[in-house]
Amino acid sequence: VCSSDLRWARGGTARVASAGYGIEGGLLARLVRLYKLLLHWPDGQIGWVAAAIRAGRERLARDRFDLIYVSAPVFSGFRIARALSAAFAVPFVAEFRDLWTDNHNYAYPAWRRRLERSWERRLLSRAGALVTVSPPLAESLAWHGKPVWTIRNGYDPADEADPGGWPTVGPEALHLVYTGSVYPAQYDLQTLCQGVAEYLATGGEAR
Repeated sequence: VCSSDLRWARGGTARVASAGYGIEGGLLARLVRLYKLLLHWPDGQIGWVAAAIRAGRERLARDRFDLIYVSAPVFSGFRIARALSAAFAVPFVAEFRDLWTDNHNYAYPAWRRRLERSWERRLLSRAGALVTVSPPLAESLAWHGKPVWTIRNGYDPADEADPGGWPTVGPEALHLVYTGSVYPAQYDLQTLCQGVAEYLATGGEAR
């Protein structure tokens, strides 16, 4: 489904930007879920795979590369990397920022998971190695029979410099940083926000 069409159906871009899509329940939510279940293989970015492969072919025909490195999600990227790797005999490494079919937040039925698991195995059969962000995730990927490297998340201390515009807080303030994806069906953000609000109401500081 075209996202612009869905924005139009929900009142336009401005309304969606301020109030969200508002499809958490009801018939429309069920239709959206059915659409994703049947057509988003493996994800909502399926529409750009063909164009990305064409662009990759043009670039690889002009220039020499030693490696294709693909980071997912989105898992449509694995389709692109495998196609280009096969066409130009360039090895590729697949990075899992989140797991695919082994994800504990996998959102689809068991029958689709079985199909996608077979697909995941086939797409990664050409991969030279896999990369992920923690030892437990690396263990989950062992079934691929590939070398799995763990590269933990990190940051450059220079990026920690205050760019200005942040509220001034004391040294005892609560600092919250979240850099991952939010899975609404799994995470109770309302409780988190309520807890932070109560903490602030008692005189606490947070950033």
